Amino acid sequence: MAKCKGSKKRKRITIAIFSVALFFVACILYLRLTVAPVLKTVSEEQIRALAVTAVNEAVSEVLEQSPSYADMVVIGYDNENNINSIRINSSEVNSIVHKSTIESQERISELGTRGINVPVGSLSGIMFFSGKGPDLNLRVVPVGSVTAKLYSEFKEAGINQTNHRIYLKINAKISAILPGANNVINTETDVMILDSVIVGKIPDTYLHSTSTQDMMDLIP
Repeated sequence: MAKCKGSKKRKRITIAIFSVALFFVACILYLRLTVAPVLKTVSEEQIRALAVTAVNEAVSEVLEQSPSYADMVVIGYDNENNINSIRINSSEVNSIVHKSTIESQERISELGTRGINVPVGSLSGIMFFSGKGPDLNLRVVPVGSVTAKLYSEFKEAGINQTNHRIYLKINAKISAILPGANNVINTETDVMILDSVIVGKIPDTYLHSTSTQDMMDLIP
């Protein structure tokens, strides 16, 4: 009789252990299949938004202390008032690029000290609970250095007028420290640093250029 009771007790313990193990396996599967993808998506959205804000603020601060379009782009005309050269003041423009890159790097690095907060309710994947509940703070870490590249845009702005804009494309890699994994997000932000309307006929070679380097190469 005692032997039978001992056997039943061992059986109950085995069932209890199996149930606990099954529960943990189910939790892990739920986290990997449901929570992890949602957490990855939510963190990417937040990081991209924060990176765009950080870069825009950084470049805006640099541009407040920068010279005007006329000081950075010199337009040359011939006797018939046709444009025969577009010269970029490389020292001034490169200064803007350098300062903007450094300032953007510093501001993105600041994200690492604050991290990002994701409401627990958003991890359920259910719209009703999205944005609700206590926050789960995730660490974010910049990966490598911020890089920047210039490119130009010419658009017709009226009769014999062309809108010339120069943009700064800033790229940064940011890693979100997720439970059990790291998610590296590539962020890309375009910021307009120069904008002006040029009066006069612009040669097709300039209209088809896509970067300030192309423009420099086209200078006679």
